[in-house]
Amino acid sequence: MLSFGDYRDVPLKRAREKRDEARRLLADGIDPSAGRKAERIASASTLRAIGDEWLALQKKTLAANTYEIAHGRLTNMLYPSLGNLPISEIKAPDLLAVLRRIESRATHETAHRVRALFGRVARYAIATGRAERDEIRGAYNRATRMADRKAMMQAWADYLDKLKHGAEVIPLRA
Repeated sequence: MLSFGDYRDVPLKRAREKRDEARRLLADGIDPSAGRKAERIASASTLRAIGDEWLALQKKTLAANTYEIAHGRLTNMLYPSLGNLPISEIKAPDLLAVLRRIESRATHETAHRVRALFGRVARYAIATGRAERDEIRGAYNRATRMADRKAMMQAWADYLDKLKHGAEVIPLRA
């Protein structure tokens, strides 16, 4: 059985037109309700829908600050470009373009974290049957920033060594 809307909102003439259109589709061997189901499933399989669902589940376990950071990264960095795409259609070059934009602002670590966040949402989509596999695992190669990461880690190790040997402590936050 098909519904064409609330009887108070759909005039009789329009309801009859919709009924006739449904009959034409049936005569052509097309199930009119299958199209609606496919649209509903497609809208439920977008990055935005899956990301919001994943985030709602995470809200129970994440600290408030961590939740806000994840929400901000999804909303401000991923959703504008990829939010309306079905997650199964997002490929590595699509995500890489977003990550390169983030990197262009000299925020390399944020790009790493956004890629990891996308990976968590993609794995959730796989677990719920809305994606077959994680298409983007190779989208961002951390090895390209390995020299920067080594220098940062060495600087941190040097700082800790100085502290260990009695150097003056400089507060990290003012």
